[in-house]
Amino acid sequence: WVLFWYFHSRMTENRIHQMLTDIGIRISVGEISNIITKNHEGFHQEKREIIRAGIQSSSYQHIDDTGARVKGTNQHFTVLCNDYFSAFFINPKKDRLAVIGILSQEEELSYLINPYALGFLEGKKLKASVLSSLKPLLKMGAMVRERFEKELNLLIPELKDRHKTMILEAAAIASYQENQASPIIQRLVCDDARQFYYITPLRALCWIHEERHYVKLTPLLAHHQRLLDDFRARIWEYYYQLTEYKKNPGEEEKIRLSHLFEEIFSTKTGYEDLDNRIELTKKKKDFLL
Repeated sequence: WVLFWYFHSRMTENRIHQMLTDIGIRISVGEISNIITKNHEGFHQEKREIIRAGIQSSSYQHIDDTGARVKGTNQHFTVLCNDYFSAFFINPKKDRLAVIGILSQEEELSYLINPYALGFLEGKKLKASVLSSLKPLLKMGAMVRERFEKELNLLIPELKDRHKTMILEAAAIASYQENQASPIIQRLVCDDARQFYYITPLRALCWIHEERHYVKLTPLLAHHQRLLDDFRARIWEYYYQLTEYKKNPGEEEKIRLSHLFEEIFSTKTGYEDLDNRIELTKKKKDFLL
């Protein structure tokens, strides 16, 4: 009850002490403080087990983040969830390394240079000379960040910060995907934020986030507003059909919905901002379906 009152009900320690005293429980303020601040490893372990079981319970996970104020500083609040669990995290950053840390649930990220990491960096157009300098790390296995950065500094003393970030991300992704100790997420459902790219084999975009782009349009003419309202209604009708398909998937219905997507998002309304937005959504078909 002490933990529930303190964290859930936002009661002060003195108020908790008064409540317990009023119902005849003799306890010191210091003991209440100890309950709140000490011996929490069991709770942390339980959280890790819940997240592991949650990840294993579904073939996909949803993730989203937003800004949060923590003790007067700007940080980032992230939720990881599926139909069976939700877990919440606060991090000072919302970059790709922070996301990998959430998905991996490791105490400390590890970094690995393997053929996948090198191929990833080659695809990101990292200089051939830098790629060549990384090859000695192929024989060294996964490392903690401190050692990995030390090896990087020895191999490439003049490495630019931008290139270093690319290498750290590639190595962290490679290590995450090679890690046999924790369940690896295969499909991540998210918005189109860059920090969610590349981490999992498959990435799907969230329709709710995509539709918000249409909400942000600000038509000046009543006619354009009607066009926007009508098109948003078509989006949600299509989304409803997708949810019905999910309940009873079949190849024929899959083909029909794919064709219907093309039909809807090939619409030309004459309202330029809306037409541009429709075209952008059409380009995301593979990630929305």
